[in-house]
Amino acid sequence: MSFLNTVRNKTANVVEKEKEEEKNFRLGDLLKEQGLLSDRDIQIIATEQKAIGGRFGEIALNLGLVNETQITQALAKQAGMQYFDLRSEDIDVDAAQFIDSEKSREHEILPLALNDNTLLVGITEPTNVKKRDLAKKFLGQHKLEFCAIDKSELFLVQSRVFPDLNFQTKALELAEQMGKDQNKDTSSLTPRLVNAIVWDALSNKASDIHLVYGGDIFRIFYRIAGALRYMYGFKPQLYSRVAAQIKQAAGMEPGDKLHAQGGNFNFQTGSRTVNTRVSKLPTVPLQEGESLVLRLLDQNRVSLNLKTLGFYPEDVEKLKKSCTMPYGMILCTGPTGSGKTTTLYSMLSAISAFDTKILTIEDPVEYQLPGICQVQVNARAEITFASALREFLRQDPDVILVGETRDPETAKISIQAALTGHLLFSTLHTNDAAGAIPRLLNYDVDINGLQSSLAVIIAQRLVRKLCKHCHEERPLTADEKELFLRHSVKAPETVRIASEKKSSTCKFCNGGYSSPTIIYETIYMDEDLREMIRKGISHREFQSAAIKKGMKTMIQCGLQKVADHTTSFSEVLKVTRVG
Repeated sequence: MSFLNTVRNKTANVVEKEKEEEKNFRLGDLLKEQGLLSDRDIQIIATEQKAIGGRFGEIALNLGLVNETQITQALAKQAGMQYFDLRSEDIDVDAAQFIDSEKSREHEILPLALNDNTLLVGITEPTNVKKRDLAKKFLGQHKLEFCAIDKSELFLVQSRVFPDLNFQTKALELAEQMGKDQNKDTSSLTPRLVNAIVWDALSNKASDIHLVYGGDIFRIFYRIAGALRYMYGFKPQLYSRVAAQIKQAAGMEPGDKLHAQGGNFNFQTGSRTVNTRVSKLPTVPLQEGESLVLRLLDQNRVSLNLKTLGFYPEDVEKLKKSCTMPYGMILCTGPTGSGKTTTLYSMLSAISAFDTKILTIEDPVEYQLPGICQVQVNARAEITFASALREFLRQDPDVILVGETRDPETAKISIQAALTGHLLFSTLHTNDAAGAIPRLLNYDVDINGLQSSLAVIIAQRLVRKLCKHCHEERPLTADEKELFLRHSVKAPETVRIASEKKSSTCKFCNGGYSSPTIIYETIYMDEDLREMIRKGISHREFQSAAIKKGMKTMIQCGLQKVADHTTSFSEVLKVTRVG
């Protein structure tokens, strides 16, 4: 059933009843009614509002007590509308063309779907009657159904559905103009080109932009859903201007061709801020070759929600419960880029920063969390993981996050902190959950302290979700059936795979896949497992004991997500290396 039909199925008398019951509710009342704010939260917002002024919703958002989507959904309910998620729902590009792009951008109105003569229209302020009247004026030839959409996502969607707002087109036009007018001053075009490239990457849901210069051509790649895609090939003379603009913004030395450099800058428009981390590496030929990588840390795109990340409901409940422990150590393990920090951020977001003192030491701070004291590693200022941890213990914290346990001193202080009344979160680089034990013992930590402090160990990997529009379905092979049987996972009748042919023309995905999800395994410590650590059993023996205690292995989780048609065999086998 389409989203539009779902909206229609909500009968008029129910809508009118909801409007009558809720029209007098304030936003705070609505958010409290829906269980999103407590009386304590409302009191905190009122205190801040009295001190600095501002609107209730903006303060609640800035404090991290609710997110934009929750506020939009609450206002939609107040207006008797449905909420439409621009990140996941399908948008009819043809329907969008019923409105002029400039009017859509100026008034934040977007047609989303057409069914018969009824046009589903998204608006950013569902309680704004004037905005609905404007939509009726612009789109009066159709019967209209309204739904609420998030403002922060609208701009990127508009860039995809309206050709004149498309950032890739703008980037190509600017690059062509700069290449033609080499004898003219085109310095004003360079920042516009950089902006167009970054916005194009964001609209394609890219996590990284790779700029590679080798002398004969300037190439740009995006990393989308874990895969690198070649996006642009520009004339080589453009590289120095684009690279200098980025380096200058990131606080780097534009003229230094011989040394690796790093920096960062904020890319901002309207209410959306994207922290951009920049890394530069010299390549051959020296003085000419260079690789420049921009990591896009877009907090609007990151869901700090364990279920959305890919955890199953039973683990969501257990992990949330673990966040209420008065002390202990929670570890998340996996390789670089496997989403460990995001998982720990999601767990921290379940803890009230107004009733709990939370301190973090990170390298770098990837996302700023409202109400939490975050510290960044700074070698020049002699701020290391270990030195910050020692200082933290003088700051009367309840909860501590250590971005990475990478040396013996940090490991020992972390365990001591977890044993002395602090809940401590950290990450490790290990292949599986059980591997955290020998890794920490290699740091020469006290074995009794280790077994007493450990509470939860999560190991995870990222896999890409299949596009729901262009996948293909096929029966299992004999080898695949045997793999399900060997790992005690019920085999499905069919599995889904990415279709190279269909994905090449699919307007919803990038190469047959969409956003990432996690596959994982989790060890919840108990007295039996602690006793095994005390006895010094092997990695393999500890893993077997955890499985007997109910741990689902990473390959089992991956196979279950194949059976659920969430991802493909190739994705799971790529990160688990199980044949």
